[in-house]
Amino acid sequence: MRRILLCLAGCAVFSGPAVAGGYDDFNHGLTAYHFERYDEAIGFFTSALASTELIPDLRSVALLDRGLVYQEKKQFDLAKADLDAAEKASPNDVAVLEAHAVLYRDLGQYDVAMADAAHAIQEAPARPLLYFLRCQIDFEAAQYQVAASDCGSYLHLAPTDGYGVLWMAMSLARGKQDLSPAFATLDRINTSYWPGPLIDLYRSDGTPESVKVEWAKDRYGDEGDAQKGRICETDFYGGEWHLVRGETAAAKAMLAAVPGECPKDYIEIDGAKAELARLK
Repeated sequence: MRRILLCLAGCAVFSGPAVAGGYDDFNHGLTAYHFERYDEAIGFFTSALASTELIPDLRSVALLDRGLVYQEKKQFDLAKADLDAAEKASPNDVAVLEAHAVLYRDLGQYDVAMADAAHAIQEAPARPLLYFLRCQIDFEAAQYQVAASDCGSYLHLAPTDGYGVLWMAMSLARGKQDLSPAFATLDRINTSYWPGPLIDLYRSDGTPESVKVEWAKDRYGDEGDAQKGRICETDFYGGEWHLVRGETAAAKAMLAAVPGECPKDYIEIDGAKAELARLK
């Protein structure tokens, strides 16, 4: 599943009168980030932050955006410095809290990540993806019952998302609980389409290996990342399926393949890395 990218807090480009210096650099930074020209984006955001023209609200946005760029480049110390500063400047901004939570999840500091996600939910309780994010954080922290509860909250707001069903079923399975609550909304989901075959795994239908053989085919006439994504998702959710059954060697083999298979913006990469770290 592709990571739902944060809309940069400054994604609505400054629309006031043309102003040289800070605002131009800020807008150029957003453009460079959008086109994944990360070094260029860092330079523009740095210049914007050095300007005396940028209003305080956009200064915190520039910190957030530069921190996200550093995170993309895996420069986590620099990302942490910027996102910590952005959170200090805008402590109730949901985009900042969400980005801060994702960073600290990636750093394995789950208590901080959970607190950020909880704060974001407090600020925006009707935003479904915040519950899904916290479900992922809970799961990576091996808090499976809490993860299932958060995925249940997500499905209450987004009942037709098959990935929500999948994560809730996976959380319940890892927590050794009854899986039936995860399937309460299946009458609203066409499981003959992806990720239906993965949901069916947790309904005792098939094996990860059979899913991979069948769905590695180009069934939808799409190319590239979509087809690669189905393969890597099968390895992640299939690896978790094997762990539920105590089949650690098979699980490790599937999970180890995920980082190299997935398109870079798939959430399963982080999940696989966290799981493999626990299995060492």
